[in-house]
Amino acid sequence: MLVMDVHQRSSAAALLQHKWFKSDNSEVAAPAAALGAHMVRRLRAFANMNHMKRLALVVLARTLTDKDVNRLRELFMAMDKDDDGRINAQDLHVALAQVGAAIDEDEMTELFRASDMSGQGMIDYEEFIAAMLDSHRVALRKDAVRRSFEQLDRDGDGYISVQDLAEVLQNERPAMKGPQGRKMSLEMAHVMVKEVDVDMDGNVSYEEFKQMWGIPAAPAPPGIAAVA
Repeated sequence: MLVMDVHQRSSAAALLQHKWFKSDNSEVAAPAAALGAHMVRRLRAFANMNHMKRLALVVLARTLTDKDVNRLRELFMAMDKDDDGRINAQDLHVALAQVGAAIDEDEMTELFRASDMSGQGMIDYEEFIAAMLDSHRVALRKDAVRRSFEQLDRDGDGYISVQDLAEVLQNERPAMKGPQGRKMSLEMAHVMVKEVDVDMDGNVSYEEFKQMWGIPAAPAPPGIAAVA
């Protein structure tokens, strides 16, 4: 799983001098600007996803190893100034500005809020990784799609239910602990299921989950007419 070991990294000050964040040198300005534009595209794409897909990417990110996302790990560490495994909106805004990809504060607020799945006003390491993942490439990896489904199917019955999602949300969001928090998590879970529940049976099957990723539904067996 992803681990942020502060004893194995350079100081934040040193990392902020990394070529990705220094766009005043002509030899690295173009790569740095490309990186910034790439980050903004990813953040915008993540914000435009439905709630369940975003949550699926976060739980998937927690199953990855540092080897899988080494470059993103270094990028996150460069922005994490106080080495606590989290960044705030200002950290992200400054980093984007340093590589020539500044966006206005209103959009920054919206993009940051979409990536802050825990609702704590900070983006942790796994949330950042989730926002930077290419969802189209994830969809091409059957093992990754299956793994994210299994992470959300808490009771292992082959369906993602409102109760399953409420449990995941309570684990992800400290504000959803306790009776009032459980009520909030159930309300959000209902919204998530409705976004993906094609047959409206109140649960999300694996086939419906795959369709959310843009994966075509499995063809009907020979001799069985497709339901209109």
